[in-house]
Amino acid sequence: MRGLEVMVTLIRLVWWTVLGLRALTAPCVNDAAAQSSQPPHSGLVSVPGARLHYLDFGGSGPPLVFLAGLGNTAHVFEDFAPRFTDRFRVLALTRRGFGASVRIAGGFDTATLVEDLHAVLDSLVLGPVVLVGHSMAGDELSEFAARYPERVTALVYLDAGYDRSGGMARLGRWAAARQLPPPRPGPTGRDRASVADFAEYLARVHGVRWPRAEIIARHQVDAAGRVQGEIAAPSTYLEIVRGERRVDYGRIGAPVLAIYAVDRPIAVEYPWIGSMVVGRGAAMNQARRALQAQRAWEGEQRRRLARELSGARVVAIDGTHHYLFIAAADRVERDIRVFLAEATGPARAASGPGTPAPPPRPTAHARR
Repeated sequence: MRGLEVMVTLIRLVWWTVLGLRALTAPCVNDAAAQSSQPPHSGLVSVPGARLHYLDFGGSGPPLVFLAGLGNTAHVFEDFAPRFTDRFRVLALTRRGFGASVRIAGGFDTATLVEDLHAVLDSLVLGPVVLVGHSMAGDELSEFAARYPERVTALVYLDAGYDRSGGMARLGRWAAARQLPPPRPGPTGRDRASVADFAEYLARVHGVRWPRAEIIARHQVDAAGRVQGEIAAPSTYLEIVRGERRVDYGRIGAPVLAIYAVDRPIAVEYPWIGSMVVGRGAAMNQARRALQAQRAWEGEQRRRLARELSGARVVAIDGTHHYLFIAAADRVERDIRVFLAEATGPARAASGPGTPAPPPRPTAHARR
């Protein structure tokens, strides 16, 4: 029975923590994005073993492709991606097994996901691209840039520059050391009554303010409008975590921007604890232990990326949270624009994609 309890705990941790369902504030949308009332074009691309969903936000210029974190879909970028259509043709991709992307056959290992991305770019006839990945998509960015350097103009890691290989073993160590996060309260029947009610539940319990289309894309909604379970099976998350491979930063030659959300306090990471009536003290202690382990691992990972990608531009935003492209949208947009103006400028274009990155730049820190 003990083994089963540990496995259930690990699944829950993968579902909520590795998944990246961390606290968010309401989205901040700039004027240019707000003025775009046209919904993005939605399409499907057939690849070996799957049909992959993508959104095309339009725009002109070199292609810029967003990759969502574990569990999310292309729709999570609906408020952020249009900010870049003035300079780029902007798209977003949903990986197999999530949202409208259907897995027909095959696995969820990083190598397969990278080949999915390559097939989509070929199908849409996209030349060298800027890849922007959130959270777990960093694995795909790193592997794709190493395997297909000629297809990459630049890489942008949105709290994604981590090597997540060995995830199940790491979670097992945290479980043994009592460093897993405290469980969050699940939705009630009233919370599931409608998409709007469910969005309020997410905002209340997780602080999440995703686009409405993201909530619908991720969940089954019945004929009465009630929100049911997630479309993706829990086993899908575990297959992806188990299929992650060690990142070899030495094989990456494209310019890199890594933006990190650092030093997230308990109120940001676990906002629901403050409203607890019973057990608040125990949950707070458990949260402190979990944050201690998480911060130690993340700090080690950030130092490794800066050491092995010495030409990378590294930005750390203190106190914001994992979905920084929503919580700190204006700041993140500005950092990406400045970086891409240099990475895709005339001097860089003359040298071509896949060439060594620019000279090292100091790490930048910003407090919200």
